[in-house]
Formats: sequence, C-alpha cells, structure tokens
Amino acid sequence: MKQEATIQRLNGMITTIRPIAAVAARSVLMVLIATLLVLVLLYPRQVNPVRPVLLATLLVLLAACGGGTAIDEPLPSVLEATPGATASELPPARTAPGPGYEVPPASEEPVSEAPVVTQTDTDWGRIWDALPAGFPVYPDAVETEETGAGEPVSATFSSPASADEIATWLQSRLELATFSTEALSGPLEAGGFVLDSVGDEDCRIQTTVAPAGGLTIITVRYGAACPFE
Repeated sequence: MKQEATIQRLNGMITTIRPIAAVAARSVLMVLIATLLVLVLLYPRQVNPVRPVLLATLLVLLAACGGGTAIDEPLPSVLEATPGATASELPPARTAPGPGYEVPPASEEPVSEAPVVTQTDTDWGRIWDALPAGFPVYPDAVETEETGAGEPVSATFSSPASADEIATWLQSRLELATFSTEALSGPLEAGGFVLDSVGDEDCRIQTTVAPAGGLTIITVRYGAACPFE
C-alpha cells in the first residue's frame, strides 16, 4: 500500500511539472530568438561579421519553436507500470519456435454416438428391442428384465396398480399418441388384459397386462414397422 501511494504521488508530481517545464522551455526559446533577432537586424554585416551564423541559428530556433508542440506530449514513465510489479515478476517475452519445432497435435475427444437399437424376429412378428423415448409408460411403473413366458419383447415393466386400471390408462395414452385401438381383450382367466394397437401403414403394438405375485407385469411388443424416434 505504501509503495502504491508513493508511486501515485510521484505520478502526480510529474503531471504537475510537465506543463511548467514546457512553458519554461518555450520562454527560453523566445528570449533567444528575440536576442538573435536584435543582433541580426540592428547590426550590419560590417559591424557584426558573424551575422550569417546568427541568422542560421535564428532559423533553427524558429523551426524548433514551430515544432514545440512535441514538448507538450506526455512522455512514458516507468512509474506508470503496474503498481508493485518488478522486472523479475513480469512474464518472459515470447520467442518464435526454433528449427525442428513440431506443433503438438490437438487433443481429439471421442464423439459419443447414440446406441443402435436392434430388432428381433418373434412368433408375433418382427419387433424393436427397445421402446422409443416418447412411448407412454404407466406412472410409477419400473422397468424389469422379466420377459414373460421367455419370449422376446421390446420392454417389460412392473407396477403395484391393478391390471384393469393399467390397461385402461395405456389404451387412452396410446390413442392420444395416434395409435388406434384394434382390440382390448380381457379380463382373461388370470385377470390379465391384452391391448392391440395399430399405427400408420403396418405399425402394430401389443401390450399385455397380467397380475403376478402382488404386482402387475406389463410387456410391450413394439413392431418393427413402427417409427422409432
């Protein structure tokens, strides 16, 4: 803090002295010009043999006085450097790389790619091995690895809700997603339901809802002809 205050005071003194020095320098030049002008004009060449020298000096001083505006220009000061910084603390100057220098290759980060979803042929038909992100899933349903009867399906979920409640909910949500209901079978002997839905062209979806050990298992077969987005 003391060093910064000292530097600020020195800068203030330099700022104050500069205009005074410029005025004094101009005053000295004007006095010299006036003196030489008197010597050149009042004394003829016979009396003053150095008159040509005085005349040349007068012209030089006039030229210097004419360019005197440069005196007013502020000069750079080392005191204007960053307060508290010394030469040893300044960053080293950058130098051009020498012969044989090789630019290091830019780091290349692997670009993650979206996983490829496969398809499987089943007795029901060819299906996707997963469901698209926008497919309706019953609230609080948890995806499981069970496939039901060991047959390939697109996805399996379990829920504590009743089978008829889940079947009704899925039917309404699939219809809102532009999949028409082809048939809703049930309740079956075990209390389950089978929902068959269709979409554009050959798109088919079969959803089975069946009670099992206090839970309801939901299995979905999402046809390969259906859009996967």
